[in-house]
Amino acid sequence: MIVLITYKKHECCGCFACLNVCPSGSIEMVCDSEGFPYPVVDATCTRCGKCVIVCQRRKKYAPMAVYSDFFACLNKDSSVRYKSSSGGVFSLLAEVCLKMEGAVFGVELDSGYQAVHTCVTEVAGLEQIRRSKYVQSNIGLAFRDARNRLASGQRVLFCGTPCQIAGLKGYLGCDYENLLAVDFICRGVPSPSVFKAYIAQMSKMLGYRIKAVNFRDKITGWKGFSMVLYADDFQYNAGNCDKNPFMKAFLRDLTLRPSCYKCKFKGIASSSDITLADYWNVHTKFPDLDDDNGISLVAVNSPKGKNIFTALSNNMEFYPTNHRHARKTNPSLYKYAKPHRNRAYFFHAFSEKPNTIVSLLEQYATTPFGAKLKWLAFSILAKIYRIVFPKKIS
Repeated sequence: MIVLITYKKHECCGCFACLNVCPSGSIEMVCDSEGFPYPVVDATCTRCGKCVIVCQRRKKYAPMAVYSDFFACLNKDSSVRYKSSSGGVFSLLAEVCLKMEGAVFGVELDSGYQAVHTCVTEVAGLEQIRRSKYVQSNIGLAFRDARNRLASGQRVLFCGTPCQIAGLKGYLGCDYENLLAVDFICRGVPSPSVFKAYIAQMSKMLGYRIKAVNFRDKITGWKGFSMVLYADDFQYNAGNCDKNPFMKAFLRDLTLRPSCYKCKFKGIASSSDITLADYWNVHTKFPDLDDDNGISLVAVNSPKGKNIFTALSNNMEFYPTNHRHARKTNPSLYKYAKPHRNRAYFFHAFSEKPNTIVSLLEQYATTPFGAKLKWLAFSILAKIYRIVFPKKIS
């Protein structure tokens, strides 16, 4: 059976595969003091060993030996593209699956501000799983549901983080031809408890109960996205990525799960069919596409991925790019996050005063002086380079 040793928490990515595979229901995912779920085994365990077989802790992964095909993509439907976090490609993938009477698994925020994996079988339901959610999701028993649908012959699109897709593949134990696995270039997953506390305090400060959250609204543009909070008849711009405390802490690697700092799923190692991401700095290769409304970077990793990507060609603009440029513009493709120097202090303070989360995020999500200096030097050198070598990067 799975035994989680406290000082090895960085080995558990919280993929929920063990929970789904346990035949006796002996495993429960329990959140620790930081708010991240880990498996706990009770006395009803029969020691069948299935949880150990599917566990990602002992498995080794390596980046794909053959590079995927990379594309810059955008949904031709400007309204869907605007409502999406980047270029609106996920919506196209999901619509193709649903038109074939398939099922799409994605993440929604429930009424308790928890990110949960849910299944959608109608196009009208896509709105709830569209857009990025910057918090670790609760898989629940979604793997079981997906397997049952696959076994019945139904098409399934399952979207999740690279570790969740690896967990799904490990749980299934075989490759289903009717499964399309979609992941994304992931920086890391913030604590669900931190997010819940943040929304609770914001609701109290605003005097409204927050009903919905858009982590990356494009009201200030795709690059400087804003977090927008919604109540019944009220919406509040909680600040762009440089000002909002929650997003600022995320981007500075303060609130991530321990396993994110040692992620072994970098370099498209999860065996997904399609990998999605933002095509940051797209202007250095495709300046005409840089309208600040969002561009997707899409990696096609398998024949199944290629087939469905081809099926989308009439509904999107796409331009072939290369692995080198994709890696350069989105370093999280290969690099994992480094723990913020204040991480331990932050979570200790959070455990004592969760109701002051906004000020705690502001206090501890600081940028070290050395990093500021390094970024300033990089910016100056980049400007000089563009002046001396005005030709666009190939």
